Amino acid sequence: MKNNALYTFVILTILLSCNDKSTETAKEIKSQKQLSEKVKQVQPEKVAPELNLFPDIILQNFPKVDSTNFNNFKEENKLTDAQIAKLHLNEINPDAEHFYTRYKLSFSKNFETLAVTATSEMEMKTYLINYDKDFKLKDHLQIAYDEIAESWMWTIAKIESNKIQIEEHNASGQQDEVTKETYLVKDGKFIKKSL
Repeated sequence: MKNNALYTFVILTILLSCNDKSTETAKEIKSQKQLSEKVKQVQPEKVAPELNLFPDIILQNFPKVDSTNFNNFKEENKLTDAQIAKLHLNEINPDAEHFYTRYKLSFSKNFETLAVTATSEMEMKTYLINYDKDFKLKDHLQIAYDEIAESWMWTIAKIESNKIQIEEHNASGQQDEVTKETYLVKDGKFIKKSL
């Protein structure tokens, strides 16, 4: 009988200590919830983090030749959907599957110039795009092109601090036909120079 009483005492002690711990745990959880609510009340409304629009983008010097094509292109600095939207890239090329930032240029301190390559299965287009300080689109110009369906057409550009010379090549006939155009950059706009 002495053993039964001892046995009952041990079981009751264990049960009571478990009950005390569960009560303490419940109190801790309630306390943490209250603290969390107070912190939420004190903290200001969360603001979306700034988009990292230029990860590892290098400022290039003039003159710059851009001959981006499937053979020399590296899939680096791929843009997210949020970055694509912020930079209005689907307005420039709605058929592209992916966009990649390539480099920056400094035509002026009054606007930003980015080189962006848009890719799809068979085509690759590189654009110079000018933005104001709030990333509103000022203008864009296609400076490089490559296609791998027939491999007959490609575009390259020589970019200088005051002008851009674009050469469009078409080798679909007997000879490589080259069309040359020159653009000036004025107030963030690409202006085709008359011959």
